[in-house]
Amino acid sequence: MPDSYKMINLIKVFKSYPDIAAVYLFGSFLEDKKNARDVDLAVLLKRPAKTRWNYI
Repeated sequence: MPDSYKMINLIKVFKSYPDIAAVYLFGSFLEDKKNARDVDLAVLLKRPAKTRWNYI
């Protein structure tokens, strides 16, 4: 599956959660797609989660 296809699917998933304000992509995936083994994401919620692991 191409990287762009993966990103489109991730966007669709995150858009389905109304409490998510923004998702930031960072790390090796942005620097070198050929050697990236994971995707680093930071998720900003519109309001604090009720529990620490509520959205993981």
